[in-house]
Amino acid sequence: SLPAQRPPGERRNPRVENAERGDRTRRGAGLGTAEQARLEDYIRARGDAHIGRCWRAPVDSANPERLAVVVEVDLDRSGHIRGAPRVVSPSTLGASGELRAAIDNAVRAVRACDPYPFADDARTAEHYELWRQITYNLDPTNVGQ
Repeated sequence: SLPAQRPPGERRNPRVENAERGDRTRRGAGLGTAEQARLEDYIRARGDAHIGRCWRAPVDSANPERLAVVVEVDLDRSGHIRGAPRVVSPSTLGASGELRAAIDNAVRAVRACDPYPFADDARTAEHYELWRQITYNLDPTNVGQ
């Protein structure tokens, strides 16, 4: 079939024309779902390896499963910590003894690992939105897994 004729002088939107032609050569503005998932997995693995050099799991505990600490940290675009790390779990209220030591150890490790490697990594540098806030689950029962 012949393309519809336009009245003389009428201008068409090139995007509409491209869509009508089925032109798929333009790239999307963001990551695809699968690509983003792979990048998030890469960031998680890279971050875990990085924090693993700074964190020492509590040893010789009768209940290591009770010493898991989740810490959240905000990073600036250069990979440095912005603000104070936040203990997400367990609650620091009423924590004493072994648990208090585990919490202090986790926060100290997060600070000691500053700066984080994401800004200097070619795969992650341009995806700050994916690593600007990182959460670490420092669990002595998962060491080496």
